[in-house]
Amino acid sequence: MVDRNKLLNHLQELSESQLEELCFRLEVDKFHLRWSGVARKQTAIDLIEYLKQKKQGLQRLQELLESEKSDKDSLPKCPYQGLFAFQEKQAEFFFGRSKFTNDLVQAVGKQPLVAVVGASGSGKSSLVLAGLLPRLRKEGNWLIESFRPEKQPFNQLAAALVHQLEPELGKSDRINKAINLANTIRQHGFTYVLSEILKEHPQKKLLLVVDQFEELYTFCSEEECKCFIDVLLAGIKDSLGLKVVLTLRADFCGQAYSYRPLVDALQSADLKLSSMNELELQEAIEKPAKLKEVQLEDKLTEKLLKDVKQEPGNLPLLQFALTELWKKQRQRTLTHQAYAEIGGVAKALANHAEAVYAKLNPAQQKQAQRIFLQLLHPGEGTEDTRRLATRGEVGKNNWDLVTHLAGSEARLVVTGQNKQTEEQTVEIVHEALLREWQQLRDWIKSDRTFRVWQEELRSRCRHWEQNKENKEDLLTGSFLKVAEVWLNERKADLSPKDQEFIQLSLKLRDRTKRVERNIRFGVATVGLSIVFGALFFVGLPRSATFFYDRGFYKLESGQAKDAIQDFNLALRMQPNLPMVLYSRGKAYEAIKDFDSAIEDHESAMRKGYVPAYIDLARLQITHIKDYTEANKLLEQARPLKKDQATEYSLLKNLGWAQWKLGKYSEADINLRKAISLDEERGSAYCLLAQVLEKMSKAEADKQWKKCLNLGASEHPDENKWIKLAESKITNKKIN
Repeated sequence: MVDRNKLLNHLQELSESQLEELCFRLEVDKFHLRWSGVARKQTAIDLIEYLKQKKQGLQRLQELLESEKSDKDSLPKCPYQGLFAFQEKQAEFFFGRSKFTNDLVQAVGKQPLVAVVGASGSGKSSLVLAGLLPRLRKEGNWLIESFRPEKQPFNQLAAALVHQLEPELGKSDRINKAINLANTIRQHGFTYVLSEILKEHPQKKLLLVVDQFEELYTFCSEEECKCFIDVLLAGIKDSLGLKVVLTLRADFCGQAYSYRPLVDALQSADLKLSSMNELELQEAIEKPAKLKEVQLEDKLTEKLLKDVKQEPGNLPLLQFALTELWKKQRQRTLTHQAYAEIGGVAKALANHAEAVYAKLNPAQQKQAQRIFLQLLHPGEGTEDTRRLATRGEVGKNNWDLVTHLAGSEARLVVTGQNKQTEEQTVEIVHEALLREWQQLRDWIKSDRTFRVWQEELRSRCRHWEQNKENKEDLLTGSFLKVAEVWLNERKADLSPKDQEFIQLSLKLRDRTKRVERNIRFGVATVGLSIVFGALFFVGLPRSATFFYDRGFYKLESGQAKDAIQDFNLALRMQPNLPMVLYSRGKAYEAIKDFDSAIEDHESAMRKGYVPAYIDLARLQITHIKDYTEANKLLEQARPLKKDQATEYSLLKNLGWAQWKLGKYSEADINLRKAISLDEERGSAYCLLAQVLEKMSKAEADKQWKKCLNLGASEHPDENKWIKLAESKITNKKIN
């Protein structure tokens, strides 16, 4: 008795190609089944229903499925690599490059540095990894490491050297060692490390393969790129036991050869990889299949040769077409019919990508667009290239789809893991996909402006990180204005790191503006306080305005005495104006004439000028030491109308006065309220830390650190608090 549910479960476990093979063996025309645009389960149900009408149909299906179960993969393992480069372990299937392999072996024997240069898709990586390395390995006197520069070339180089230096290290120890070594290599080179490696293997040489060298130009700043090249060339010069082989895309030769030290080192040392001739292509097509005892139908090789057109960029397309053909083989034969079904060399990849995309629902298709656009580096004078993206860059919510696109049914992307950070990564399987898939080309065309800008943003972000997150390397000017627009319009397409970098830049910009305004108006307040000042200033005659403005300019420039003279002239023309009185009070403070400063602040306060309450209270705290009076003044100002920044200053100074009076609970409450209004000012954190010293040392330490990290050192009022925090933290470390 045939169990239909069991049959259905078995059928759903099959891949599409396995299901096609099963239909072929059962002599079922796909025309009888719903195939496109439906779930695999529906196709399986249709097959069962169709076979139910045939004599012994379900019995034959069960027998075939049982035989599949005993040997799940009835096809011999595919020897072709699709869009992947041949690796060392696939060397037995690597054909068609014997001449260039011999040339490369000889070049490495003669030259300390060799560059393999060729077009995208010409097989540079395969030539080195599956051609050169196995040959050298057989010689028995080579240590071999290969790596890609990616975004952190020094880390990648360090990881390769650590693997040779201490091969027994565990994964976490190896990562930590590589990160530390990368910093040393950047500053001092790696000659000493090389000597230690070769000392352990006195009869051997070390070969470093830097695959996809063009990543230096797509991922790294010009400064980082030149620094890495200098270190690499210095290592070659200083160590007789080191050989280096680079693979470089031909369209990046202009950038590579624009740096004189690299050009000098590569004189007569670059191997230009041309397209395969017809005989070499025939070997690449037929010999791998022969090793697996699979044949091609008559004239199919000729058809493939005609379609591939001996263009270097078509080699991955040929390999992909052969891989798709392999799935459709019939009785160990690759057929013309299957070749027509996949669309030939030119269309196989595009058809496959489009078929995978068509099976996604509308929401997933939108996700796919976002994913693929993050996996390319838009060329500027060069072709677009693929880029290695992190999970954060493509979006953590998109990772399930990334996993699907990397699965055996799709194989459009390749996932991996960064060796240093252990963060998951993804990249397009091959740049041929950028050329051949029209849907992707359309996406790139429509979104090029944004992606060019985003890559520049990430370049600046990496520079900022490399400079220990120096504030001076945050975004400014017109670029920041554009970044703010994109943050509002395309937030979903910006990684968390992109967003954080922009937001930090915006905060610094706003803080700088606030400080500039604070200096201009003499207090740490903005908003309505400025409005109040403007209202009081409306009636000034033109000449008084002139002297007032000039006085402010002098006060800003540190010329307090000269500023007082201009403020006196303004007040002579228009007496008792609170804004001018207050500003003159600030000038008196600057020359430490505190009695005159207090007198002017009191005069401005009697006119209802809100900032005067706050600064007068501050002087009561810092100079008069009358904390009760300071508390009284600030309580008087609490009901008055003010903006958020003025409220912050009031609450901060109120908390300060209450702390001095020993009212710790009230001080704690008001200082936390101040912080909730402005988390980017350090002074309230410092005051809160001093309140908490009486309650919780651990909590106080947190506030000291926040003061140090968030305080605006360029503001005079904040600067003294930051210095206090530095002193406290330093003393705690010593003690």
